Amino acid sequence: MAERIPNTRPRARGSSGWSGIVVAAVLSACGSGTPAPRGFGSRLLFPTRDRSVSIGPVGNGRALYQTTTDGGFANWELDLATGQVSPFDWPDGGADAGNGSTGFTCENTGYDPPTNTATVTVTNLQTGQQFPVDGVAQVWVCPTETNPVLTVLRSDSSGTLTLWSGPPDQVALVPLPVTIVRTIVFYSTTSVMVYALAGPDAAGIYAIDLQSFAVTAVIPPTLDTGAWASGATGTGPLTSTTVRIPAATEPNALMFLPNRHFVYERTMSDGSAIVFAGPTTSGPATELALFEVAPSGTLLTWPWLYTSTNANVSLLAFEYQPDPTQPAASLFVWDDAAAQLLACPLPELIATTGLPSLPGLSSADGLASPDGTQLVLGAPLPTSRDDQGLAVGTAVLASMPSAPVASPGCKIFGADHVNFAGFSLTGDSVFWLTDETTLWTASGDGSDARQIGSGAIVEPHFAVGTELEMFLAGDLVWVDATDPSNTVHDVAVHTFGEVYDFGATVRKAEGPWLITGYDLSGQDGTGTLALFNRNDPTATQRISPEVASFKVGKAGPTPDGGVPTLDVVYLVRGRNPSPQDGIWVATIDEATLGN
Repeated sequence: MAERIPNTRPRARGSSGWSGIVVAAVLSACGSGTPAPRGFGSRLLFPTRDRSVSIGPVGNGRALYQTTTDGGFANWELDLATGQVSPFDWPDGGADAGNGSTGFTCENTGYDPPTNTATVTVTNLQTGQQFPVDGVAQVWVCPTETNPVLTVLRSDSSGTLTLWSGPPDQVALVPLPVTIVRTIVFYSTTSVMVYALAGPDAAGIYAIDLQSFAVTAVIPPTLDTGAWASGATGTGPLTSTTVRIPAATEPNALMFLPNRHFVYERTMSDGSAIVFAGPTTSGPATELALFEVAPSGTLLTWPWLYTSTNANVSLLAFEYQPDPTQPAASLFVWDDAAAQLLACPLPELIATTGLPSLPGLSSADGLASPDGTQLVLGAPLPTSRDDQGLAVGTAVLASMPSAPVASPGCKIFGADHVNFAGFSLTGDSVFWLTDETTLWTASGDGSDARQIGSGAIVEPHFAVGTELEMFLAGDLVWVDATDPSNTVHDVAVHTFGEVYDFGATVRKAEGPWLITGYDLSGQDGTGTLALFNRNDPTATQRISPEVASFKVGKAGPTPDGGVPTLDVVYLVRGRNPSPQDGIWVATIDEATLGN
């Protein structure tokens, strides 16, 4: 059994707390003097006093953790049933990563600035043999034990790219029917996508098979059938014989999964440039025109926008400034699934200017609503700060025509210094944080905006229904976004670690439960880990004291309509060395929560 934490009298907040708000009951942060028993079937899996232990992802009966040494770091996998520890290699993005896990390494051993190429040395880890290959622009395939073939893209003195493949000491030129100009993306372990020329001024997007080297036109140079997309304002004729290849500093072609649709530019027969989406397999046109780009215009993109309910949201947002000398801009949001474009004028660019960014990335953030029909854009990355140290940005709410709101379109709901923004779990409310201190909320379409309160607020988010949860001066609290009195409900004080919200994670509206750490000691860096009921402090139960860090993950699939069984993996480190020090696991299931 887990120990119940008694409720205590209300606590008044200090000057760093909520401004002008009624404070509700609070959970005690004081221990009882006697260490509580570790609850929920806690088991010590791996004794350790190593302060470098960093617990990683937890799920499906295992936990990953990392340790550091003078020589670097090591990754480990912990079986939560047996306590067995084994080395773990983090998987790389490709099957043939060349990091040694496949018996070979491919390392850059010399860079040539004039040609922007490298000498790549392939090492056979079994024999120790090394094979240098010069003039390499990209390594497409590093040899493996089962396929000891190297495939690389090489560049000559004129910058012409050619494909080479074979054993690392005998790579040979691969003849291709097109001339590669730029790699777009490795979208599978079997193919590579490229911009290539099929003839003079005839560029297209092609896929090259990594086994047969067969070349397939994904977007051919000549526009087959084109039409202006629904929501687009263009009306001109659509004829084109070439895809426009962007410069290295410009946004790249962007792929939509699982349909492998692209958003890219075409040079039209009249000399203009138009952004297209395609290829489509249904409807009257194979490619849909979205908007025109002026030669002097600036185009910024948010390449992917994720939510926890949609693995891949099919919304892509573009900011476009036709004249960089003028502040006026446009926001275009393309819904690939619905083949619908939303176009909105902006008084100025949302993206923060003057900050370093990668090609194809603006310095602003974007978040999609749970149903994937709306976006909040403009709450900046944590590194985007002005000269006063405040995160900066203007937030815009973009609602697609398919969004369940009365007035689709765009609404600027944070004029400046927006730090954080997001949606409720049902998408019918939005919130944003300005100047890192003031919290606002509004209806799902941005109407009826009101200020909730101010203070030292960190990571606000909707936990369940209209309950807006946040850290306030280091304490975990929540406020009902529909409560006109803005009463603060305290959950845990002096918190540490992540907050695992059952409602937010499982989408179970009646679930008031969460897991987090509280009562963090500034002396030894540990605190108490507990299961909290945000609506009933008397139901809160301790998991363990003396916890330095923790992670929570699902033990297996979630039952339909139910709550998953959770593994809570935590590191115990007592003030003095003890046999209790080490990595523990507790198990919390639906029966524990009384559902």
